[in-house]
Amino acid sequence: MDDLWIMLTNVAFFLVFAAVYFIPTWIALRRHHRSAIAVMMVNIFTGWTVAGWVVALGWAIIGDREDDAWTPPTGDPSSETR
Repeated sequence: MDDLWIMLTNVAFFLVFAAVYFIPTWIALRRHHRSAIAVMMVNIFTGWTVAGWVVALGWAIIGDREDDAWTPPTGDPSSETR
């Protein structure tokens, strides 16, 4: 019975750790971050260091969103004067 509780505790710890570890990736995806894949890669490969995780988190929060991008006006070509 003790082994079951140890196993359940380990699984719970792993799930909580994984959820906290991927917070920067989740934020970037939810914000439709322009570089969400890059944020995810930084999170995966350097997130195990505190500095890498903080960088990924900051980039996810501060970075540009896809819908913030400026798009030039299309205009109606039929209304232009020649």
